[in-house]
Amino acid sequence: MTSPALRAAFESRVAQLEGAALDALHQLVACSSETHDVAGVNRCGKITARLFESLGFDPEFVADPDQQRGDHLLLTRRAAGRPRVLLVSHLDTVYSRREVERRHFVWREEGPRIYGPGVIDIKGGTVLMYLVLATMAAEAPDWLDAAEWVLAFNAEEETGSADFPPLVRRAARPTPLACLVFEHGHVRGERHSSLTISRRGAARFRIEVQGRAAHSGSGHGRGASAVLEMARLIEALEAMSDPAQHLTVNVGRIEGGSAINTVPERAVALVDLRADEPPIYERAVERILALAGEGTVRARDDGFACSIRVSRLPGYPPWPANPGSRRLAAIWEEAARSRGHVLLAEHRLGASDGCHLWDLAPTLDGLGPLGDDIHCATDDPAHGQRQESLLRSSLIDRALIHLEALGALLTGAESPRQGADIRPH
Repeated sequence: MTSPALRAAFESRVAQLEGAALDALHQLVACSSETHDVAGVNRCGKITARLFESLGFDPEFVADPDQQRGDHLLLTRRAAGRPRVLLVSHLDTVYSRREVERRHFVWREEGPRIYGPGVIDIKGGTVLMYLVLATMAAEAPDWLDAAEWVLAFNAEEETGSADFPPLVRRAARPTPLACLVFEHGHVRGERHSSLTISRRGAARFRIEVQGRAAHSGSGHGRGASAVLEMARLIEALEAMSDPAQHLTVNVGRIEGGSAINTVPERAVALVDLRADEPPIYERAVERILALAGEGTVRARDDGFACSIRVSRLPGYPPWPANPGSRRLAAIWEEAARSRGHVLLAEHRLGASDGCHLWDLAPTLDGLGPLGDDIHCATDDPAHGQRQESLLRSSLIDRALIHLEALGALLTGAESPRQGADIRPH
């Protein structure tokens, strides 16, 4: 338990740093960083690296060889021989410049909330990481020096990244004491909020159907309709959903055909699969991959068959409930109680980078500030739509909880028995 004197010092320091943290958050929110805006994501990365520079973090920008996305960012504060602590955020958002301008979605402060693109998903989480570490550096430098800190920022978290998971797992070796993901939390009642200890997995696919084009009148019998084949596939895919097994399959986007008077030669669909349990997830993935091959739609004249190609896109494996995350959550729950808050450990239906890390070390998610309406740029309260927002007070409240919890974690880090006790089984 943190001493009363140190707790008071933390409270005073966090209050002093709040202005600088909000200035940094304003800069990040003003920096457009939609996933496919490479220049914007890289600017956001540079702002982030400068923010942590004064705390002794060395930056490493990891570029995409094909230059199709921005640079991942690793920030490391080295301490040879000390246990590692991994903190995770991301640089990208879902908001394009065009959408932000059309919706007039910019930084604004209204009452207890701050609105802005990416303010809670996840730029507020990045700034909360800074607020915690800057306070620790000023008031408990021995805690900061007790670990080697690795801060990992994904450049394409919103669309899924194939190379970030292996990159961050290599950077975190040897096995970290904890993996802490700063996605946002939710308000669950008066002085009650959420903490994530497991998540649903998300697999994504691109399905392409190749048919044969023909004139829809004089050559109709020679045609093999890719759109018809895709329609049959869509019905089969959607029928895989099974609420009893917490499995959903959603065809989220389709396109195909070229002209109204032409039998469609090609059709494409993007498919999203969600499941809680790894065995159910893997079986469903195999069922979708098995759709590849010869289709059922054939040309009437000569029997030419459509062909189906299934490509698996980057996704997120399930993060099931496990002893390591539960034991780590207990530290945070006790820290919250000591400050008059209640943290409710819960399973989340959305995926995050925690899905790639939970089997590496004890992992917690939802550690960012509290907020609402992520991914929403529309401000239409009459129809139940509000723009993404952050609850300002949660920056300070959560910073103090995290300091309390990290103190408990780090002061026990010297004991191998205690360190091993919170590793996943």
